[in-house]
Amino acid sequence: MAVVQIQETQLARLGEQVNSSRALAQRLKEQLKSKGTQDNAVVLATAGLGATAFGYLRGRLEAPSGAWNIPGTTIDYEAVAVVALGALALGGGMISKSFKRLEAPATHAAAGVLGHYLGQLARKFAKTGSLSLVAGGYGMLPSPGAGERSLSYHQTQMAAPFGDPIATALAESGV
Repeated sequence: MAVVQIQETQLARLGEQVNSSRALAQRLKEQLKSKGTQDNAVVLATAGLGATAFGYLRGRLEAPSGAWNIPGTTIDYEAVAVVALGALALGGGMISKSFKRLEAPATHAAAGVLGHYLGQLARKFAKTGSLSLVAGGYGMLPSPGAGERSLSYHQTQMAAPFGDPIATALAESGV
């Protein structure tokens, strides 16, 4: 077994670093317990949940074209949700005293849903080059494995998808 010798100055420097690390850990612990940090955590969680919920709903309920509009209109459900949550956030207390306590959570949820909606609009703009208030509807292709509607050829398939003439021709050509 080898013996390691530490000089007094190195030991003193190591002790100072340990003490400063403990002090930093204590300050971080106090910061995490502060009301401001806890409030920020609630804001981020509420906005994140709002974005996640509407992303999930859009994914489950949108049309095959990607549009999620109120039937018979070109008004996107997410835009309506942003306006409704914004109205509750800005004027909930004027409607009813019981809505006053919902103003802050509605503000945070509106921020999350608005962030998701604007992200979808930006995605559509990047794909099509045209600006619209309808987040979906830019000709999304069906996902691989959607049966006859599938327009793609998944590389792990042993044969071409049913009804896809391009993939069938490629499979038969030996390419």
